[in-house]
Amino acid sequence: MPALPSPKPVVITSDSVAFCLRLSRVIESYHNGALPRAVSQLREEGTDLCRHGLVRPGLIRLRRAIVSLKRTTP
Repeated sequence: MPALPSPKPVVITSDSVAFCLRLSRVIESYHNGALPRAVSQLREEGTDLCRHGLVRPGLIRLRRAIVSLKRTTP
């Protein structure tokens, strides 16, 4: 009997403007003080892209901002 291929993991993503804005708010509330410049810039670019209908590139920038925040927060 041949081996069945293993199922690929299910990846659930949302690529809506509402989700972009939610991520933007998460970034804003993540840090008590001023955001690092790189994070702030990624957040601004991501939010602007989402508002102009370029959701996927916007999400990429917002997710990069979150990853960067997690690296800099103790």
